[in-house]
Amino acid sequence: MEISLQYKLENTREISERILDDLAHVKLILFHGEIGSGKTTLIKEICKGLLIEEEISSPTFSIVNEYQNKRGEIIYHFDLYRLKNIEELEGIGFIEYLNSQNLCLIEWPEIAMDYFNDRKVLIVNLVHNNPDSRKITLSNKIL
Repeated sequence: MEISLQYKLENTREISERILDDLAHVKLILFHGEIGSGKTTLIKEICKGLLIEEEISSPTFSIVNEYQNKRGEIIYHFDLYRLKNIEELEGIGFIEYLNSQNLCLIEWPEIAMDYFNDRKVLIVNLVHNNPDSRKITLSNKIL
């Protein structure tokens, strides 16, 4: 299934609710898009919808942030932008996170695509149309 939508930044919550509806079927969400396309902003809204109360920030330097919601569920938020090779990915124990069965929200997943083979994922592609508008494409796939 693939859906494409145009949305304004003030409607990010509604877009996040569409993504939340898919969480019964998928534990890996891959966020693609240029810098400034709204990946982290959308992830913040998703985390609010998952009842995470702590501050959500991009893990650009830490690579992964771990959050726990009010129900005790663990959510991992990755930013793989700075990683240069597979060895760095393996060094953070990436496969263990994927195998944990916890929700993984992954920005800049390109370096890790081989790790998603035979896994069900939701692919989120964001395009920055203008300062207050985005195009989003959502695709459920088994890679």
